[in-house]
Amino acid sequence: MSPLAELSEYPVSGCAPADPATQQALLGCRAGNGRMVIALRTDAIVHTLAGLPNEDEVWFDPNTGDFVAPGIGGPLSVISARSGKVMSQAVITGFTHSGAAGAAKIFIPVLAKGIEIFSLR
Repeated sequence: MSPLAELSEYPVSGCAPADPATQQALLGCRAGNGRMVIALRTDAIVHTLAGLPNEDEVWFDPNTGDFVAPGIGGPLSVISARSGKVMSQAVITGFTHSGAAGAAKIFIPVLAKGIEIFSLR
């Protein structure tokens, strides 16, 4: 088995990163600082978003250029990677903390219910 080599680090105070995605990464912060979008080439914070619930992970859909952030027990947020603005939100009927995105669809596992599927567009 080959060892993994670390490529980069992105130290951001007051933030617990959830998932660096592409040339811009959405960081889900559990420390109450909301979300931060960083430019991976420059390490600069290019957008900050407040008022969103905590999440365990975030996803990027390269087909739409949107980040997907399912809140822990809260709404599902779709965030534009370009503008850093919340484009839409959906209520999740049950407890969730994760999800996946691809092909312009969002897949959210919901405890004791199953999987909810949403369209990004």
